Amino acid sequence: MRKNLKTTTLAALLGAGALTASTLGLAATASATTASADTASADTAASSRGCAVTGKHVPKGAVRAGAGDIDGDGRNDQVWVSADRKGFVTAGGAVFSQKIANAGGPEVGVFALHLDNDVVALVEQGRTTYVSALADCTLKKTVTRNGEQVQYNRGFSSPYRDLGCLADDDYSELNALRLGHDEAAKKPWSVKQTVLNVSTDGARATNGDSTLKRYATRAAAMKALGNLSSARTCSTPVASLV
Repeated sequence: MRKNLKTTTLAALLGAGALTASTLGLAATASATTASADTASADTAASSRGCAVTGKHVPKGAVRAGAGDIDGDGRNDQVWVSADRKGFVTAGGAVFSQKIANAGGPEVGVFALHLDNDVVALVEQGRTTYVSALADCTLKKTVTRNGEQVQYNRGFSSPYRDLGCLADDDYSELNALRLGHDEAAKKPWSVKQTVLNVSTDGARATNGDSTLKRYATRAAAMKALGNLSSARTCSTPVASLV
């Protein structure tokens, strides 16, 4: 049964040890012309008005957290989560909603992440992490090439996969994390970090550049993966059902 509703942070929600093998019970093992300038100005003016009111409402009892300005009107908006739905609500009253993807297991938290192409990711984190995105005032599930929603199992199945962030002052990148094992290697354990490129309409995600680091032990690899995970690297408010 869902308990006290509150706003927290990812680190507090997941806990510093949330990614250890003992905690999760792990198995072994993403030159301008005048005309173009005028168009850009028109686009800017349109975006500054924000998203139109949708006629939808945030469910009663939903938990909210800050999401920054998601629709370009200069006002702070919110991310929210209820017992069975999640989404955004703008300062102007536009509401965007999707069904919670996790079924059972740990309680769910959601947060917003501003990407570098004016897309705002909606990240749902529970037993599994799911990615959706808001672009052009439309909230969509973000899918891979095979049509499945972008998701990470967070160690509840093999191989261990999770999500992290890379950020600067203006925007963030989503990074897919994967724990690997190769008995033939001198250092058999590895953590692969892959940039997740989300399309400008928010609907699709493809893998970008990757880096891989090797470790002598599983414990060392899990510690490195934990330090790269969203609990440590996605510094953004979380609306949580915990």
